[in-house]
Amino acid sequence: MDEAESIAGTEPTSGRHEATTELREFLHIRDDRHRVFPRAALVGLAAGLVAVAFRSLLALCDYLRTHLALWSHSIPWIGWIAPVSYSAGTGS
Repeated sequence: MDEAESIAGTEPTSGRHEATTELREFLHIRDDRHRVFPRAALVGLAAGLVAVAFRSLLALCDYLRTHLALWSHSIPWIGWIAPVSYSAGTGS
């Protein structure tokens, strides 16, 4: 047995076996990526929808708070009760 065969391995087909094994591993990883990508896209879409809904609710609450304050200023003597009771109710 010469030096070249001992470096490459004892069998001449060992390189082919290694290449086949690496190819199978590559294809397995690629299949995993094909399964993970749609799930990741759905998670991203869901996160975006939650963020949009949260921002919309913040805008709605700001609108309602402003109109509650304007309405309470239209009734000078008892108008202060509505914002105070609303704040006490939502804060607790």
